[in-house]
Amino acid sequence: MEWWTHEDILNFLHDKKLEIIKLLFENEQQFDGRSLYALYERCQSNVESNYQLLNSQLNYNHNDNLPYVTYIRFISEVRKQLNPIDIKCTIRYFFWYILKNIHQKFFSHIE
Repeated sequence: MEWWTHEDILNFLHDKKLEIIKLLFENEQQFDGRSLYALYERCQSNVESNYQLLNSQLNYNHNDNLPYVTYIRFISEVRKQLNPIDIKCTIRYFFWYILKNIHQKFFSHIE
């Protein structure tokens, strides 16, 4: 994410169906991956005040409101993008657990 361009960010927000947040950055050509990461860190450290700030900016510039759940989903999607290994480990564990149970169910009588 650190090397993302402005266009990469807009595509990410579009792909994640975060169009309302995309409005905040469409005209900010200098807003790149490092900027997104800095915003994410700020949002993590002070969720409420950054929500108010982004909501106010959206209201002022686009006469629209940012739903709080959309803001939380934005934080969540950025977190997932930053921690893809966590997702892979969770999926791997889930499959291991399923296979273990299948093995126990079908092969426990053999042992």
